[in-house]
Amino acid sequence: MLTKIKGLITQMIPIILGVLIGLLINGWKESYDEKKYLKKALNAIEQDVVGSRASVLSVLDSQQVVMDSLEYYLEIDSVSLIEIFYKTEGLDAPTMKDIAMEFFTSDRGDLIDYELISIMAEIKDGKILINEKFDRLADFINTEMYNSTYQAKEKTAILLADVMESESSLVKIYDSYLDQNRN
Repeated sequence: MLTKIKGLITQMIPIILGVLIGLLINGWKESYDEKKYLKKALNAIEQDVVGSRASVLSVLDSQQVVMDSLEYYLEIDSVSLIEIFYKTEGLDAPTMKDIAMEFFTSDRGDLIDYELISIMAEIKDGKILINEKFDRLADFINTEMYNSTYQAKEKTAILLADVMESESSLVKIYDSYLDQNRN
């Protein structure tokens, strides 16, 4: 009986070792695949952030031209808002991408730490805020575009300054993200 047990144990040891080695290799491969996926996802997110940041900075420059023109023509009642926008080639809004960020956080958000998720949430909230403020500005301009009064120009400048402040804040958040996650 003892010999049968020894024989059985002798036969089971290679099987148990094989299973343990298989589990170890599988765990290593999963870890490797997760790191590889994380690196690709973070690279895609970084590309979105770099592109969005460049768009916001470019738009801020053109919006500053509009702001300067509004201030210049503020007290000139013969120049309407629409004329100011013609002279400055219009008012731009930034193109802000977050496709990679949205996909990654919904698919594999468990692979990143809280601090990174927090910055991503700030970016998303910043984009929403900018879009809401820009919509408010656009609605006002659409109703007042032929107005040439001091009050219309002043309110347009105030609304535009509000948009620009939020865009500047978003650039700082982008910079924070890039500082922490440069590959």
